[in-house]
Amino acid sequence: MTNQPGKSAHTPKDGSDNPLVDLAASLGQTLDGVPTEMENESAQTVQGGQVTMKNSAARTVNGSAVHMQDSAAVMVKTSVADLRESAAAVVFGREVALSDGETGLVAANRIQTHNLGAGITVAGTINADKIGAGLVLAGRVNGQVETAFSTAQAFALGAGLGVVLLLGGRLLGRLTRRVSVEDDRRFGT
Repeated sequence: MTNQPGKSAHTPKDGSDNPLVDLAASLGQTLDGVPTEMENESAQTVQGGQVTMKNSAARTVNGSAVHMQDSAAVMVKTSVADLRESAAAVVFGREVALSDGETGLVAANRIQTHNLGAGITVAGTINADKIGAGLVLAGRVNGQVETAFSTAQAFALGAGLGVVLLLGGRLLGRLTRRVSVEDDRRFGT
């Protein structure tokens, strides 16, 4: 991992129309923390104002702004994240842009995504070209979202699971009482 206080980690706009790239650069320069760059490296923890990772891996990434390209992380906590062709188990942020990547859980106020695979996605607003997720909880969704269950299937699954738990609890209660009565008889209590 290389900390280079005098060198900005932001590269010029790469031709995409992603406004989060410029926002990440400005936040990284104005908020506290030193820009941190990693390329072809791995680390337990990466911290900085603006964190840039290329072909790298880290367990925990904390920064005001995080840009990951072809990288992986277990936990990413940031105000602004831009993950391209990267994987992260958990991403927490205010503004998150994900492109051609995979996440287990992503939670943010606003998510902008292109071709994302996610286990659980939680956001106030999602702008998506395509997102495939097990569960999506969002106030507003713009774009194509494919979930593991439709709304009707989710309600049916929930109702079925509720009935199974209710009946299973009653059956377990009866068995427990029956064993307790037999123990009382056996031990003379």
